[in-house]
Amino acid sequence: MCFVVLEDLYYQTWLHSGQIVTIEEKLEGQSTVETHVTIQGLTITGYLLATDELGNNYELSPDGNSFDFFKGLVRRKLS
Repeated sequence: MCFVVLEDLYYQTWLHSGQIVTIEEKLEGQSTVETHVTIQGLTITGYLLATDELGNNYELSPDGNSFDFFKGLVRRKLS
């Protein structure tokens, strides 16, 4: 079954639309960069879709990010 069939029902019960979170990224030898994004929904691949103030899209996936729901913070995991 394709997700599109369940998408409307799913969005009726989920909590994240409109939630503002911070993407925090620290590059080696540089200071931490924070980007504030707003959760818009899910991407076609099932990850969180977020946009920043300039309209740039971000796909937040659990394998590359650590999401702290209570702090509204997304941190990029370092290998």
